[in-house]
Amino acid sequence: MSMTVAGNIHRTERAAVEALAGALAGSGRPLMVANALSGLVEGRSAVETDQSPEVRPGSDRGGIENLALDYVGQGCERAHPVRAVCARAR
Repeated sequence: MSMTVAGNIHRTERAAVEALAGALAGSGRPLMVANALSGLVEGRSAVETDQSPEVRPGSDRGGIENLALDYVGQGCERAHPVRAVCARAR
């Protein structure tokens, strides 16, 4: 996948999360997003409580995990990033 295609996918995913958050604002319903663990640190196992370093629209997955959390207190009562761990063959 080219960097241009990947960047477009990340921006589209971010726009979708922004639209969902806007629609849920004030509803009392949670904003749930799925994300893979990103920003892994070499030399130790990744854990679910590791915070994603990705925040920019062009970053991995468009920074949607932190974007969703940013909406808490800005119209969304709570956000739940659900993380998936995918094994990669070496």
